[in-house]
Amino acid sequence: VVLGPLGELRADERERLLDTLEAWFAAGEGVAGTGRALGCHRNTVRNRLARIERLSGRSLGDPRGACELYLAMRITQFLDLDLSPEAP
Repeated sequence: VVLGPLGELRADERERLLDTLEAWFAAGEGVAGTGRALGCHRNTVRNRLARIERLSGRSLGDPRGACELYLAMRITQFLDLDLSPEAP
């Protein structure tokens, strides 16, 4: 439910956003560290994170929203869920 709207995106776009979200959490929620890890500018990271927030309806600035996004991302990875609309 939390990441469901990302399923409407092209696979490469969805992966880019999820990779950014994962790197953001790994960098301790720092935009500059995320940019370094991904090899992109911090404004690119900000734009991607803002897009995740718009699509999910969760705010990364709110601890509950960040927690929901983190858990949804990890569960999706752990269960190897396919977010695409064609997935069963």
